[in-house]
Amino acid sequence: MPKILFFISTGLGWRTVGQRIRDAIQLQGDNQHEFVSFSASRLGRRLIWHTGYHTDDGLHIPIFDPYTVVSWQANKFRSRIREFDAIVAATQAQAAPFVRNPHGVPIFTVIDSTRRLYKTEFGGSHIRDAAIAREGTLFQDSEHIISISKWAANDVVNHYGISPDRVSVVPVASQPSSYPVTAFQPEGRLNVLFVGGDFERKGGTDLLEWQTSHLHRFMNLHLVTERSAQRSEVPNTTWHGPVPNEKVIRELLPNTHVLIHPTHRDCSAIVVAEAAMAGVPSVASRVGGISELIEDGVTGYLCQIGDRQRFISSVENLFKDRNKLRDMGREARLRACRIHEPTVVYKEIVKIVERSLASRRKVGRMRLGQPRPLAG
Repeated sequence: MPKILFFISTGLGWRTVGQRIRDAIQLQGDNQHEFVSFSASRLGRRLIWHTGYHTDDGLHIPIFDPYTVVSWQANKFRSRIREFDAIVAATQAQAAPFVRNPHGVPIFTVIDSTRRLYKTEFGGSHIRDAAIAREGTLFQDSEHIISISKWAANDVVNHYGISPDRVSVVPVASQPSSYPVTAFQPEGRLNVLFVGGDFERKGGTDLLEWQTSHLHRFMNLHLVTERSAQRSEVPNTTWHGPVPNEKVIRELLPNTHVLIHPTHRDCSAIVVAEAAMAGVPSVASRVGGISELIEDGVTGYLCQIGDRQRFISSVENLFKDRNKLRDMGREARLRACRIHEPTVVYKEIVKIVERSLASRRKVGRMRLGQPRPLAG
């Protein structure tokens, strides 16, 4: 088995995904691999070009590309590259310090989106064509691109020109299936959970209006978010504040009947995968790669961004039809166990690495075996 360095971002949901992969490595006893969580420093983040994905009211001086800042800070890891047979890096910025290493160690870049998609679908109008071109060069220099969604993988192939045989889709890793599962509730009010640090971008403002005007009649809304204002103005709503991921999946999800995720901009949503693993169906926006996490009408409901009537009716249908709620939760969990179980995700990544390295060795042997041309 090749010796792999997993070099994973600590930003947003990647911290959680990385933790699941690290747990899977330990569970499998693959002690030769090394896992490192790494992102730009706080100062570094202030100096880089944002993708336009986040809202940030603090001081921000967009001077450097994220690739540059991470490369500066990753020197101590770059010097050890020859110790490994391959590097799996999430995301593009984490791959940047390694792609043109002098030792020829192949880099497997894990992505959730591309800069072009940020610009065209999320309104990142400040993202320059030169930055998109630089990302294309990084993809070309990578041995393989591992995308968490077909949505992003298709963009890598169709708009960046990467050969399909160098692009794979591996869904995000959720919590293990051994974690607690929600209990079916045949009657009574629904407990509905919202998780989103960036409250406005995740559709929290829309959700408060829906809860105030209609949903409060039959559901208890639980909000996990950093926002703290106007907490008392929404009926039948509990504000939990920022909550560690482990508490969400061990304490909140087992008492949740439906996850609601009315996000406006998202590449994917690990919380949807986590809810599914807990046997909780989701009602979510059809944006980015989220539509690949939910089988509409089977494991949850998909709605257009901001579609008030669709979101409200979807939750109300599950309140009225408890058999549907039970069936959706069961199907969501079965599907999650097949594709989001951490050991499944980890093994699939290792298979991609092993397959690619075997192909490289085969090509190398073929080249060595080619006859030299005769002298003229």
